[in-house]
Amino acid sequence: MKQQASEEPAWLADHTKTAEPDDWTIKWIRSCSAEQQKMLLRFPPSCVVKGKVPLGVPSPGRFGIVVNVSGKFVYVIDGPEGDIKAECKPNWLEVVGYWKGWTPERVAETLRSLLG
Repeated sequence: MKQQASEEPAWLADHTKTAEPDDWTIKWIRSCSAEQQKMLLRFPPSCVVKGKVPLGVPSPGRFGIVVNVSGKFVYVIDGPEGDIKAECKPNWLEVVGYWKGWTPERVAETLRSLLG
């Protein structure tokens, strides 16, 4: 079923359930470049975003999942089974949910623990 603008998709509640930090995500965050780590503080791993400007994924009012970041861009798919990807500027997106509790604070704690 196609998602209507501003309608929460069926996958959202399950995707945003809180869970214990997993080793793979911790290792991935720590292995990212300094530019990526800075962006992860704003767009944590697999966070849920809504589009704020007309673009393909996600369009305004629709939801997407962040699958990667660079120093300048956020890479988004149109859902957990999404096959449509988009390269977005950070100001095009609004974070509306966090995957497994990976909030900006949890990312910051993970990075602080790396420093000792």
